[in-house]
Formats: sequence, structure tokens, C-alpha cells
Amino acid sequence: MKEARETLRLLSSSGITMLEDFRDILAKAARETEEKNSEIKNRYERFKTRLQNDPEIVTDVQILEHIQELFWSRGAEPCDQEYDPLISSLSFTKADLQRRDTHELKQAWTGFLKRAFGLETSWEWPCSFGLAQWYLLHDKPSHAIAVYEHLYTQIRRMELAEYEDTYERCLLKLFDLCVEEGLTERSRHVAELIGDYHDDGLISLDAYANVLLEKNALRYREMGEIIERDREEAKKNLRREIGSLFARLHDTTRKHVIEAELWSQGQLKGIDPIAAPLHWALAIESEFHHKIFTPNHEVLGNLLGELRPKHGKTCGVGQISKLIEVTGSSVEEPVPGWYKLLSVPDLVKTLRRISRDRNQIAHVSSEGPYTNENSAEFVEHVRNSGWIFRFLSSLAVTG
Repeated sequence: MKEARETLRLLSSSGITMLEDFRDILAKAARETEEKNSEIKNRYERFKTRLQNDPEIVTDVQILEHIQELFWSRGAEPCDQEYDPLISSLSFTKADLQRRDTHELKQAWTGFLKRAFGLETSWEWPCSFGLAQWYLLHDKPSHAIAVYEHLYTQIRRMELAEYEDTYERCLLKLFDLCVEEGLTERSRHVAELIGDYHDDGLISLDAYANVLLEKNALRYREMGEIIERDREEAKKNLRREIGSLFARLHDTTRKHVIEAELWSQGQLKGIDPIAAPLHWALAIESEFHHKIFTPNHEVLGNLLGELRPKHGKTCGVGQISKLIEVTGSSVEEPVPGWYKLLSVPDLVKTLRRISRDRNQIAHVSSEGPYTNENSAEFVEHVRNSGWIFRFLSSLAVTG
């Protein structure tokens, strides 16, 4: 018994010693971190003094290294006022980019880094994000575009493969800036890139819908007309024709329906044969996704098996058609709205047709061009027959 008590005493004493040692380690680490941050701050202050007193002897590389060091010590992207003396001193910041064309802007930041470091470099990509934001805050949109173009080059080269969650932010911002700066041709090209990344599940459905709206507006802007007027007219026509269904649609679906109507009727009809069929197909995918698949994703995902959409993607028209063909009315668990959906006339036949058109639009190189005749036939069969509204109505009543 005495030996047991002695053992417990020794263990207790050892535990206290280990805890004290752990506390000492933490305290030492905290002191080292504080000393390191203090050292960085002191170097930063001395460097700022050099920038003020002898700016001609300071190189871009030195400035970039201090931006990078400050970023890692603070853990914040370089877009607040702490970075102002550094970023404003870069020769790139002082360069006049306002009159550069699209090609020059695509190369500007990449070329600057190559010249500064004397070799191919990506610098630190989180810092690049921060610099782009800094340029926006300081009313230098062309500089911001140049940095986002560099980031897209890194994305295209798969240099940021482990940071896929940044793709949407980068591409959407690049698109918005190109639109705002009147770089119409580049804007439309970036919109197409966003479509590709959307198909790969890296751009959300809602974000892609907004880009398509802008893309169509860009094409219309080149014609010197005001698309918003026609869009408002399309909204009025839809409210008049489908009544309360228009308000019951999911927001993203409603955007696609408005755009589909815009390009199906009136003066825009025939200008872009792809626009109307694409938006009608996306409206189907959106409403099915938000009203049927998302609330019942486990049941319907299991039924689709290997065909189930990847995370972040919606069911394509072909997947919806296959799901209906495979399950019919034999859904093992109750799915609200399922039997209402099955009551839509010519459901599978029409979905197959829409899926074929959707595939032709997506694979022009192998399927051949999608013509105005194809588009007119699609609109007549899917929209003018009223089929699309019967389909959407069967889903809109569920939520």
C-alpha cells in the first residue's frame, strides 16, 4: 500500500512537471513570436524611412519582399492602409495603364514580376489577391485587371489547383472589371471561360446566371441598343401570360426564364440562336435543382447512382430525363411534387429533345453549328406550345 501511494505521488509530481514544461514551451513560443513580429515591424519602419528619404535606391523586389513578409506576419491580405507606403511605391503602381489594350493588360503584372525577379515567378498568390483589392480601393481598375489576369493565367496553368475555391472569386471579379472598363471583347471571352468552369462545378449556378445576363447585355450593347428596356417588356409579357407562376419560380430560374423570353421573341429573335434554348434548358435545371433535387438529394441521388451530379453541380436535362425514365412512378420514398411532375405531357420525349439540343450547343465542334432554324424549332416546340410553363408549374407548386 505504501509503495502504491509513493507511485501515485511520483506520477502526480511528474504530471505537474510536464504541465509546467508545456506552459514554459508555450510562453517561449509566444515570446519568440512577439520578438519576430517586433523585428518585422522595426524592419518595416526602417524600410518606410528609406522609401521616404531615398526612394531611388529601393528596388521593386525589396518592396515585394516586404509586402510578403508583412502579409505572413499579419495574416491579412495587403489591401489596408498599413500597406499603402509599400504598394504605392512600386513602379507598377506608378505606371499608366489606362490606355493599355486588352493584350497588354493580360501581360502587365506577369511581365512586371518577371522583370523584377529576373525569372518566371508567381510571387505569393494570396498577396496578389490583396494587391488587386488594393488597386480597386485606390481607383486603379486597370492595375487590378492586370493582377486578376495574372491570377487567371495561374489558374489556367493549374498552378492554383489546390485553391479551387478561389477560382470563382477571381474570374467573376475579372469579368466585372472588364465590363466596367468597357473591354467588351475580353468580357465576353471571360464569360465563356466562366461557363466552362461552371460546367466543371467550380462556378455556382447563381453566379453563372448573373454572368450570362451581363454577357447578353454586352452583345446587345455592341448593337447600340438598350437591352434593359426589352428585358422589362419580357417581364411584362411573362406576368401577363403565366400569371402567379412567374412569382413562384426560384430567383435563379426566373432570371433564366426572362432571358429565354427575351431571346425567343421580338427583335432579338434570331440574333443569337443559342441564347433562347440555353436559357430555357438552364431554367429547367435550376427549378428542378432548387425545388426537387436539393430537398430530396439523398433519395434521388441514390436512384441516380453513378449518374448523380457532383458536389456543387446541378442535374442536367439529360440526368433529369434519365431519373424520370428509371424511376417512373416507383419512387421508393415520397418526393413532394414527383407525381405532379410525371403528369406533364410528353415529359420524357421533350426532355430528351431539349437534352439533344443542349449537347449540340455545348459541343459545336463535333455536333455542328446550332442554327437559327434549330433555335426556331426549339422555341416553337418548347416555349410557344406552353410545354415549358407546364413543366415549371409542376415544380413551382412545391416550394
